[in-house]
Amino acid sequence: MRMPIPTPLEDVIDHVIHFHLISENKRPNSCVISFFVEEEFSQPFLKPPHLEQPISTLLLSESTMVFGRTLVCDNDGNYKGPLMLSLNKGSLLVMRRNSTDMARHVSCQSPTRRISHIL
Repeated sequence: MRMPIPTPLEDVIDHVIHFHLISENKRPNSCVISFFVEEEFSQPFLKPPHLEQPISTLLLSESTMVFGRTLVCDNDGNYKGPLMLSLNKGSLLVMRRNSTDMARHVSCQSPTRRISHIL
């Protein structure tokens, strides 16, 4: 059963649209909420080619993410790539056009619990 987007995230989406980071006609109609425990990391994510929406990631805790066409991972889950960002709590990444076509991204290991939302 598909649940509606939670009201607090709808408020975030309204702000993102208000500040023209995403246009109203590209308003997200779904979201993924990811919870990471200590030392956990995500698998690389690549936007499906049929998806025309921008991909937005809201981080509710500090996190490190790696981006690029080619990502390398050691046996311990430590990813490396052409771009590594250390992001603060409350950071919003909006990937659209070419950035969504080329960017694989992954959430790296951390000694703390983390939460992120992909809109």
